[in-house]
Amino acid sequence: MNDEMVVLTENVGGNLKWSSMADNASFGLEYYLLGREDQTTDDLLQEGVKFCHLLVTDDSDLKTSPNINGLEAYLMKSTLSNSIEKSSDKTPDDIIEAAKNVKESLLQVINKRKKLSEDETRKMQNFFN
Repeated sequence: MNDEMVVLTENVGGNLKWSSMADNASFGLEYYLLGREDQTTDDLLQEGVKFCHLLVTDDSDLKTSPNINGLEAYLMKSTLSNSIEKSSDKTPDDIIEAAKNVKESLLQVINKRKKLSEDETRKMQNFFN
């Protein structure tokens, strides 16, 4: 019984972490649309960069990364893959490709103050949702 409780706690904790990363990115994009160019907006957008990084990084690289818990990354990927397969016509590869594009766009917004259209920004918010 205790082993089951530990697994459940780890699953819930990992899911909450990546879910909040996606939520933070979506809020950061909303701030961006409102014209806020401050540290709070950048910090929220950086959460989106981290989220996308977890999606596109090879599992073997995650195990050796000092800043990423491999279990959390595995849980995130497997949960997303399962939900995608059940509710979408997109494959996990489609999601990984989208994550690469979103990550690059977010980095350009944070580092170069690149301007995105409202349509581009909403598409990224949909990705995180």
